[in-house]
Amino acid sequence: MSGLIFAVRRDGRQPDLDDARRMAAEAPHRARAGARERTLEGAVAIHLDGGQERIAPTSPVTDRGGRRLVVADARLDNRRELATTLGRPDLAEARDDATLLLQAVDRWGDEAPTHLLGDFAFVAWDAARGHLLAARDPMGMRPLFYRAEPARLLLASEVSQLLAVPGVPSAVNERALMAHLAGNAGQGWTAYEGIRRLPAGHRLVLDTSGVRVERFWQPVVGEGRARRPEEYAEQLRDTLTQAVADRLDGSTGAGLLLSGGLDSISIAALAGTLLRDGAPPMRTYTFTYDELPECDERTVSHAVASAAGLPNTWLPCDDSWPLADYPDLGTDRDGPDLFRSYVSMHGAAARALDDGVGVLMTGQHGDQLVGSGVTDYLGRLRADGPLAAWRDLAAHSARTGLSRRVVFEHYVLRRLPGAVWPDDRLPAVRRRLRSMLDGGAPPLPPWLRADAAREHRLPEVIGRSALRSTLPGEARRVRHEIVGDHQIARNSETLERRFARHGLRHADPWSDRRLVESVLAMPQHILTPAGEAKWLAREAMRGVLPESARVAASKATPAPHYDRGILDRGSATVRSLLDGSRAAARGYVDEQALHEWYDRMVAREPAATAHIGAFWRFLTLEDWLRRYHD
Repeated sequence: MSGLIFAVRRDGRQPDLDDARRMAAEAPHRARAGARERTLEGAVAIHLDGGQERIAPTSPVTDRGGRRLVVADARLDNRRELATTLGRPDLAEARDDATLLLQAVDRWGDEAPTHLLGDFAFVAWDAARGHLLAARDPMGMRPLFYRAEPARLLLASEVSQLLAVPGVPSAVNERALMAHLAGNAGQGWTAYEGIRRLPAGHRLVLDTSGVRVERFWQPVVGEGRARRPEEYAEQLRDTLTQAVADRLDGSTGAGLLLSGGLDSISIAALAGTLLRDGAPPMRTYTFTYDELPECDERTVSHAVASAAGLPNTWLPCDDSWPLADYPDLGTDRDGPDLFRSYVSMHGAAARALDDGVGVLMTGQHGDQLVGSGVTDYLGRLRADGPLAAWRDLAAHSARTGLSRRVVFEHYVLRRLPGAVWPDDRLPAVRRRLRSMLDGGAPPLPPWLRADAAREHRLPEVIGRSALRSTLPGEARRVRHEIVGDHQIARNSETLERRFARHGLRHADPWSDRRLVESVLAMPQHILTPAGEAKWLAREAMRGVLPESARVAASKATPAPHYDRGILDRGSATVRSLLDGSRAAARGYVDEQALHEWYDRMVAREPAATAHIGAFWRFLTLEDWLRRYHD
C-alpha cells in the first residue's frame, strides 16, 4: 500500500511543491515508512513508502543527466530478465525496481509497460521533451488517478489526494453515480467531475499534442499444438506456483484470506509447498459463522492450512454483518464502492496487521479466470467430435438437473452465431447479435428514476463502457471480457484502498499477467468441460491439495449472512438511510419506491430479494452522500 504523487506543469512554470505535499498528507497510511521527494524541470514527484515490500528505496529516481524522473509504486516479477536485457544485473540484485523502470522507459519509451510483469503504477517524465508516460498493470492491482487541466497534470494513488489540492473542485459526477446505482460505473470515471482513473492495462501519454489514454496490453494467443488435459493442468499449476512465489518473495510478511473455495486453498497449498523449499512463511485467516453453518468454510480451509503447515486463524463473523458498525465504518471519500463484506474485511485486516503481516493475499480473480462463466461445447465439438460433445452435454444435464434440450439451447445455440461469424467480419454486428441472444442488458433497478436514467443515457453508457474483446474464438472472447471487466478492476482497487488504510498491501496470484495470458491461450473447453466449474483448476491441484479438500472445495456463499444483516439486524440503520434520502433529493431514485421494495425484501419476496445487490449499491451511495456531500 505504498503510493505516488506526481505534478507537472504544461506552461513552463514549476509545480507547487506544497500542493504535492498536501496530496501526500491526505494519505499518511501509504507512507508509514516515510516519503521521498524529487523535483525536475517542470515536475515534482513524491513516493509514499508503505514498507510492506522488499524493494530498494530509490523511488523517485532521476537519470544521471537530470533529464528524466520516474516515480513508481511497483513490484516487478520479471526483475532479473529486465535487468539482463537492459545490461544492469546489479539492479536485480538490489531489487531496485524504480531504476529498472527508468532504464526501461529510456530503452523502449511508451512501449516500456508492455515489457513489465507484476503489479505496478508508475509515472515517467522527460523534461527535455516535455513528455510524460504513466501506466498501470493489466489487472489494475495498483491504483492511479489523474486530473488534466490546461496548465497542469496531477496524478496520485487516491482520488482524495487530488481533492486536497487547492482549486480542485469536488463536484460529483452525476452520470457516474447513476451508473453506480445501475451496477456499471464506467471504465475511467470516478465519483468526481474532472478526476479520472487510469484504467487497468492502459497508459497515459502527455506530449505537445495533449493528453491521451490508450490500451497497451492485449493478450496474445496462438493455437499451438493440441495437448492432453493433464498437460494444461500442469501448465496452470506451474504458472500459479510462480505467481504465488513472486508475491511471497516480495513481502515483509504474508497473509491470505482463506475460504473453502478452490482459488484461495490452491494459493495456500502452493505456499506450503514453497515453504518446504525455503520460501517465506504465510499466515491464513478464515471467516467463521457459528449461527449460519451454511456460510461456514472452516472444515476445508483448516484441513488445507494444516496440511500446508500454515497457521490458520478463525475470525468469528456472526456479528460482522453489513452496516454492523455504522456509522463508524462506511464509505471513504474516494467514492461509494463498498463490499458487503467490508466489516469482516476490516476485522481481518486489523488482525493481520497485529500479526505482522504486510501483504494480505486473496484469490479474487480466480472465479473470472478459471470459473464456469464460459462453457465451450462448440470447441469440444471441433476438437473431439460430436460424440464427445454429446457426452459432455449429457453429463452437464445429469449434474445440474437441467434437461438436455435446455442445456443445448443455452450453451450451444445461443453461442452459435458468435462462433460461426468470422472473427474479422463486422465485429460490432456480432456483438449486438450476441447481446440480443443473451437477453440484452440487465434491467435497471426498479427504484431508479426513469427520467434520470434517460437524461444520463444509462443503457448506452453502460454498453459503451464494457470491454469488447477481439481475441479469436467466441468462447475465448467471452472469457477475456469476463476477466477484463472493469468492475473487477474496480473491486481490486477498492480492496487495495481498504487494506491500505490498515497498512497492508493487497496481492492476488490469480491476477498474474502470465497466468491470464496462459489461460486465455488454452482451448476454452478444457477449463470447464461439461460445465463443471473450475475442472482444470481442480485437476491442476491433484497431488498438491489433500484429496478430500480438492474434491470438496467449493466457495460457500455468504449471502445469508449479508441478507440477515441488511434485512433483519441492520434494518433500523437501513430505514434511517431511506428516510430523507439524499440520492432521492438529487433526483436519482424514488424514495417511496425504495421503501416499498425494501418492505418486500424484508418479507422475503423472491422477486424483491433478487434486487438486494442493487439495493446495497443504493445504501453505499446514500452513506457516501451523507458523509461527504450533505
